[in-house]
Parts: sequence; structure tokens; C-alpha cells
Amino acid sequence: MALNMNIITPEVLLANGYKRHRHHEAACGNSLYQRVVRGDEGKLYYLTFYFWDLSTVFARAPKRTTIEVNSRLYMQPGDTLVGGGGFDLNLHLEPTATLEQVEAFYAQAYRCLGCGPDWHNQ
Repeated sequence: MALNMNIITPEVLLANGYKRHRHHEAACGNSLYQRVVRGDEGKLYYLTFYFWDLSTVFARAPKRTTIEVNSRLYMQPGDTLVGGGGFDLNLHLEPTATLEQVEAFYAQAYRCLGCGPDWHNQ
């Protein structure tokens, strides 16, 4: 059973189909987890979670883990604003955010902004 109602932790992400990508961690945070979101048209977008311990980046920062979520969303081909190109949508999460809330936010943004599938990674 999926753990969507829990606060975001590495264990919750792994239990919900996210994969840890260790080869990117040195440049992108203390740990990185990613999952592709699929729909009827194929791969819609990737959700990537970065866990940062700011004390490893800034000498005076308190030891505290922060979470950033990133996704590149793509407009439909022929869109006059970006011509079918993409844009990044980043979130810096509060420690009380749940995976269900984050996934729902990105799904709603995808629909409301008229996005299309990730044509570059089908």
C-alpha cells in the first residue's frame, strides 16, 4: 500500500515508486529522488525531490534538512508563448508537506497551464 498521506521522507518516496539517483547527489543535494509521471500520451513530466542539509553547504547554517521539488513542464507544440518549449516549476517545501499534496500541485499545474507531454523523453 502506498504511503501518500505521510510527510515526505526518503522512505515514503521509495515506497511510492521514486528512485534514488546517487550519481547526481554531490552537485544536486545530499540525496535526490525522481519518478516519471505518465498519462495517456506517455511521459508527462518528471518529479525530482532534492534533500539538502544546509549545514553541509553553509558553515554557519544549523543542521536542518530542506526539501526542494523540481519539474520541467512543456507547453503544447505551437504554443505562441514558448513555442512548445519548457519551463521549470520549483517548490521549496515546508517540513509538514505531504507527497500527496506535492503530486496534486504538479498535476493541477500541468492541467491548468495547458501543458503537453515531455516530447524529449518519450
